[in-house]
Amino acid sequence: GYAGPPACLCEATAAHPSAEAEDCDDADPDRYPGATETEDDWIDEDCSGGADVRLANADWTLTGSLPAENEELTHLTTGDLNGDGLDELLVSATRWPERSGVVYAIDGTAVGSGGSLTSDAIATIIDDQERAPPFGATSLLAHDLDGDGYDDLIGIAAHPTNNDYQRAHYFQGPLTGTLTLEDADFSRSTGNYASSGWSPLLRPGPTTDGVASVFLADRSSYAPSVGNYAGNAFLIVADEAEVLAYSAAVPSPVSGALASSLSLAGDTDGDGLEDILMIDRTSTTSVPGAEPSTLGGYWALFTDGLGAPTTEVVANTFYRHIGMRFAGTADFNGDGYADLAVSAYDNDNGFLDSGRVHVAAGPLPEGVVEIEDLPQAFLFGAHTGARAECIEAVGDVDADGTDDLIIGAITADGLSGAVHLFTEVPLSGAHVVTDASVTFYGHGAPAGDPIGACEEALHRRTIGLGDLDGDGGAELAIAGASLDSGDGLAPAAVHIFAGVSP
Repeated sequence: GYAGPPACLCEATAAHPSAEAEDCDDADPDRYPGATETEDDWIDEDCSGGADVRLANADWTLTGSLPAENEELTHLTTGDLNGDGLDELLVSATRWPERSGVVYAIDGTAVGSGGSLTSDAIATIIDDQERAPPFGATSLLAHDLDGDGYDDLIGIAAHPTNNDYQRAHYFQGPLTGTLTLEDADFSRSTGNYASSGWSPLLRPGPTTDGVASVFLADRSSYAPSVGNYAGNAFLIVADEAEVLAYSAAVPSPVSGALASSLSLAGDTDGDGLEDILMIDRTSTTSVPGAEPSTLGGYWALFTDGLGAPTTEVVANTFYRHIGMRFAGTADFNGDGYADLAVSAYDNDNGFLDSGRVHVAAGPLPEGVVEIEDLPQAFLFGAHTGARAECIEAVGDVDADGTDDLIIGAITADGLSGAVHLFTEVPLSGAHVVTDASVTFYGHGAPAGDPIGACEEALHRRTIGLGDLDGDGGAELAIAGASLDSGDGLAPAAVHIFAGVSP
């Protein structure tokens, strides 16, 4: 016989063939299993499921003047204290070993370009007395309480003579220069509560009779009458005299409940009104007739004022401590309804003390719902002791039209901790935090806690800043130590990452 016509059998017959099913992008030759990660591009080159980024690769940095071992940055928030239309970045720091405190109000122009915590501060509030906590370390909020066009500043500090008591300090805007707690326009003790602790003042509350107000929840007050930690949620308003006044405690839906947090939650049901979420982490609650969970936790969603809750989410014997921290208002799927992300405390599901976050899409079912029956996604810590429970809604970092979620973990990467950014937040199924789109790693924890920690929901080291550079993506601020050059003197800093377009 004779040979047939010649044929080349050496060329690919498909557009992008791959010998490995795990190859995450056949169109990109630089992305494949085993590829070297580039730490500043937010791209998953090695197909591990997410990009790894070090704080040293931040786009801008606001650097402190003291070594990180002597100045721990614990709480971040924003507000316009000078009325120029740009939000200042408020940075709370605890100074060691004296355990005093300072709050820097960084000029809005420096926030979007980098600079110094000291020289770029338009105002600095110094709390030079040793106390636990010092001013602003656990609760700090800027909000225009008196309607004059300038944000005012409210912060919590331990009582000057007894750390078992707390005091709220109110500074009327505008604020400039160097101030002390004695310069506060008004200060008030929060009451005779043993071991008082106050949840972060995440957002301004609604208007009460035409007066701006904010929520503050006492999360650990002991009630001798019931022999338990009862807890109360308070409404703080600025009255006509422009001072703080405490209303009667908001009635708790659960007898003996401990109100860990009371926050605006966005419009979860689409009625055009902003809803309110109350959570606590230790109530022994259950669906009527079911076995109660020891130290279970509780959510109460109010969609029509602080009367009766529309939705009550209760714990069971498997998922306990369900109400540690609320992430803040967010729409994770872009459907126009606000969604809820709430972390659990002391989670042992999957791994011992690994952390857990519940993400539920709005609108939520009405009535009493057991936590495992709530339509939701579960996000778990990836290993024992991770404590992935420090959550924050940070806006739309990747400009895809949906809000994003941060989950901090304390033991990732040794003492550095980690901050996991989900730009596509799951709303169903079970996931681990290492499924995040991007994971940010710190440079160790020379003083206090690593970057992923939040001291049982009291600290706030990561926040979204909104879109500072106009590219559509929200910027992200993470407080932590700078990269040490070897002399042990690396200062604390706020690391700001520019949002990225898809």
